[in-house]
Amino acid sequence: MKNIPAALITLMLVAFSMIACGPSSKEAAKYNDALVSQEMKVVTAERELITALNSNMSTVMIDSAYSKLVEQLKKSTDSVTNAGAFDGSAILKEALIELFSTYSSVTQKEYVEFIKLNKISDTLTTMAEDYDKKIEITDRIDSLLNAAVDKFDKANDEFRKQFRIEFAKKEEVVTEEKKK
Repeated sequence: MKNIPAALITLMLVAFSMIACGPSSKEAAKYNDALVSQEMKVVTAERELITALNSNMSTVMIDSAYSKLVEQLKKSTDSVTNAGAFDGSAILKEALIELFSTYSSVTQKEYVEFIKLNKISDTLTTMAEDYDKKIEITDRIDSLLNAAVDKFDKANDEFRKQFRIEFAKKEEVVTEEKKK
């Protein structure tokens, strides 16, 4: 009977040392933030392109916004690709690379098509046909990106659960922002 308490204590010490030796939630959150910041850079570049397209800016400004999106996608993809897995888990990294792959595909196909429509003179295509084509392209973009973002969000949720990352509730964030 004396061996049972000793075995139990040994088991508890082993379990504690395994938990203590693993990465902290703070380290996991920092890794998560670093990868998600790359996603936000791409989203910001995409918003600039969308603004240029919807505001009927000059073709030079649209082309510039498009080039910035392509460049940001490359930088962010390279950054995430070069990031290591976190504590053996590459789920977040792989999901983000897949999201960037979808963004790249949409950028090279749908956005190029949309930009071409913006450059066509109204004498070649009626305003109604042009509008219908743009709506169709926008729907495709939304469908492709929403599916990819949902998949990334699920991977992010799984990563956060796996490494016990907790984020402040929205009310707490709003309160903190008001204090500033």
